[in-house]
Amino acid sequence: MLFRAIAPAALALLAGAALAQDAPAPLTATSEAGTYEASLAPQADPIPLNTIQSWTLTLSDAEGEPVEGATFAIDGGMPAHGHGLPTAPEVTEDLGEGRYLIEGIRFSMAGEWVLSLAVSAEPGDDTIVFRFTL
Repeated sequence: MLFRAIAPAALALLAGAALAQDAPAPLTATSEAGTYEASLAPQADPIPLNTIQSWTLTLSDAEGEPVEGATFAIDGGMPAHGHGLPTAPEVTEDLGEGRYLIEGIRFSMAGEWVLSLAVSAEPGDDTIVFRFTL
């Protein structure tokens, strides 16, 4: 009898916890010259290894206005291991309002990673570097 009363409450708590973890926190960075503010949101949390994934980049200028029509060159790797990315990610879609879809990201192992985005847009050319550990 007690189990019947506790079980629905426990399920509700577990469901709420699962919903709270669905959206991973984005990585944030300011470009090297301060031209841009950016956030990079992975599709999953924790970020999976050896899985091709898509991320969403949100780009704004120094005043916080969305930057549209930007072009990007993406590079990166593992500085401690001296190797680059195992794939060649690229921006495949301009989602509007300063948001861009990056596809083809894959991380092959745990450790410190760097993603570097060379940005070319109306405010100027600059580079954004995201550093994170998986």
